[in-house]
Amino acid sequence: MNPKLQRLINKHLQEPPSDAYAELLAAISKEFDAMGKLADENRHLKTIQSVAKAGSWEARPDGNIKTNENYWSDELQRMFGVEEIDIPLTYETYLSFMHPDDRQPYEAAVSQALASTSHFDIEFRMTNNKGEQKVLRDIGEVIRDQETGLPVTVLGIAVDITDLRKTESDLWEATRQLRIMMENVEEVFFSVDRVHNKILLMSPGSKKLYGYDSDAFINNSRLWMDIIVEEDKSIVYASELQLAQGERVTNEYRIHHGDGGIRWIEARITPTLDMDGRLVRIDGLTSDITQRKEAELALLVTNEQLKKSNEELDRFVYSVSHDLRAPLASVSGLLSYMMADNADHEFTADLQLMKRSIDKLDVFILDILDYSRNARMEISAGQIDFADLLDDVRNNLKFMSSNKGAVDIRTRVKLTRPFVSDKSRVYIILSNLLSNAIRYHNPNAGDSYAEMAVYTVSGGVMLEVKDNGIGIEPAYQEKIFQMFFRVSDKSAGSGMGLYLVQETVQKLRGTIQLNSYPGEGTLFSIFLPDLRHLKQ
Repeated sequence: MNPKLQRLINKHLQEPPSDAYAELLAAISKEFDAMGKLADENRHLKTIQSVAKAGSWEARPDGNIKTNENYWSDELQRMFGVEEIDIPLTYETYLSFMHPDDRQPYEAAVSQALASTSHFDIEFRMTNNKGEQKVLRDIGEVIRDQETGLPVTVLGIAVDITDLRKTESDLWEATRQLRIMMENVEEVFFSVDRVHNKILLMSPGSKKLYGYDSDAFINNSRLWMDIIVEEDKSIVYASELQLAQGERVTNEYRIHHGDGGIRWIEARITPTLDMDGRLVRIDGLTSDITQRKEAELALLVTNEQLKKSNEELDRFVYSVSHDLRAPLASVSGLLSYMMADNADHEFTADLQLMKRSIDKLDVFILDILDYSRNARMEISAGQIDFADLLDDVRNNLKFMSSNKGAVDIRTRVKLTRPFVSDKSRVYIILSNLLSNAIRYHNPNAGDSYAEMAVYTVSGGVMLEVKDNGIGIEPAYQEKIFQMFFRVSDKSAGSGMGLYLVQETVQKLRGTIQLNSYPGEGTLFSIFLPDLRHLKQ
């Protein structure tokens, strides 16, 4: 009620007017109170309809029901998108927004309610005036004259259930996809109520994996435990403590398959604890890992056979080292004695050729031994003193240098931090590269030299072996690391040296690079990582 009018009425009620006048003012005051209450209720109703996405309507069935002007609430008009346009709010208008396939069922439901049932509840699809597609649930009630029983009016409420139906559709599709997945994957999904020891879910894949269908497990909650091989049941029992503490568990064990065979199973289980920390449910996934286990067993057998073969190879290598090199050393020594004690130059030259062949065979045997050890032995990492190591390499090849001619062997070490790698393998790399530099020196060079250098780089060290020898022709540079490759039959060496160098560098997870120019010399650059910083 208008506050000013209310104060005026209160003033006249307090004055001593006539009785009739006082009754009139009291009646007016009561009417205004009722109107205010009705306005509040109407505002609340609009709010409820807006929140609930539900609009109300009222239609008169007398005369032509399709063209009679009806009542549509504000929310209903908003749902149909006609709140801001001038359009007749009739039953015919209502029907015009419906999907063509839904109009006839809707009209049939309304006609039946008018004729007998007095009630209808039906869903329909519609496209409103703004082009929005919706799904509405329409609930109607026919109000009849108490004396004649004829319809007086029809009241209804239309609820927007578009989001609900979309959610249901999405859920149905997700369920369908899940069902397809569960029916086709080889793994088995399961859920168990641990409070009542009842299997809640067992996917269809159980028939293939276990040899029993899901109903067999659901009807017999002990079946999954009964089919576990007796010796492996302790694995499952041992995991109960972890599950009770809420920890995930992965077990591998054998089962008696329904076809009578034995299968290996991997079970991954996730526990669920209640508010009191009790284990109330487990969910898991089981997989058939029989092939993997058989492969692991086959690999174990192969490894044992390989171990035996390696032991036999070790014995063979020992035999080669001692039983073959010892006679060669004797023959080489005898040839040296004969050359020293014979003045026949032609005969001595022949003996020299024989000795070179013997020495070449001995180098070849040493290369084979180095290759065998490099391939089979584990890496022995330790801190390397490069000053001492390079001196050892130089001193061991000094005699070779004097035989081949004057080759100045130089060393250069520049390290800023300790370096860890396999000392014996680094020795093999440097020794082979330096011996090549000496063997293929350029006799026409005024000052023949071979230099070994090592310096610190990011992540490790760089080894460089540089010479001013005869160099390598470009056509051969891509082939020199191949096993037994030699430029010609007259080439010195066994053809194993550079192959062994490359294999050893790879064993130490390093890289090697060649730069060579015929007549100018060769540079081998080897990067070796510090083994302390590499992940195993």
